[in-house]
Amino acid sequence: QGILARATVAQAVQVQTISAMKQAAETHPSESGAQPQRLILDDGETVEVWPEQWGISMAQCKDFLAECRSDKAWSEGYTLRDVVDKYVVPWTAGKGVGYALHMNRGHPLEVNIMVSHAWDENAGEFFDALERTVMDSDVMFICALSLYQCQDGCGP
Repeated sequence: QGILARATVAQAVQVQTISAMKQAAETHPSESGAQPQRLILDDGETVEVWPEQWGISMAQCKDFLAECRSDKAWSEGYTLRDVVDKYVVPWTAGKGVGYALHMNRGHPLEVNIMVSHAWDENAGEFFDALERTVMDSDVMFICALSLYQCQDGCGP
């Protein structure tokens, strides 16, 4: 019964999240020039998700870096540009959403911190600096992970 209750709560949260996304899409000002990413839900419906919900947590950043480092081809000399080219683009190609939204498609995270980076800075040092400076509860917009990087016509 406890498992069923947890599943029901999780489903309710997902329904509330999807409702919130739909409401945000209906009320978001389109004249700003920003483009939404479009999530395709399990039922085939498409929902627009705006940049303020393209967030990623520190825990997810740690998992992302660990996954990259588990690759035999990984180099500690990789820049953020390398990480995007070698990992983010292949993992998100054809999906139309950035890595952060892809990872949080069932429950997009509301951003409370905008993180700036240089494309040619060392990726490991960048994520280490994040870990030292943000709180676990923070949700970040990081261009390398939040924007759709593929340039394949599937996303904004």
